[in-house]
Amino acid sequence: MKPAMWGAWRLTRHARRPARMASQSRARARLKAPPQASLHKLLFDTIVHGRPALEFLISSCRAERVLLGSDYRFDMGTLECARQAEALSIAEADKATILGAAAMRLLALS
Repeated sequence: MKPAMWGAWRLTRHARRPARMASQSRARARLKAPPQASLHKLLFDTIVHGRPALEFLISSCRAERVLLGSDYRFDMGTLECARQAEALSIAEADKATILGAAAMRLLALS
């Protein structure tokens, strides 16, 4: 899911298009809260291929939910992931979280 699509994701939950009503009814029956209420259960990586998108992701779901990613060995991967995270316009504590503290907590290494 792309962070820039979250507005559409929220709107879709309340859309009333006849062709989608049956599937939306099933989805609403399973999903008891708005989709954004589930964001605290998800983890994201930094591979969003753009600084504005990454800063939006971090501001939307908190640095604790964002892990450093490289997609190394894949054609869209990068070896500049740490430098890209360090260059963000976010608090130093959030950078430290993304650069490893969140992964350490997730893996129970800290």
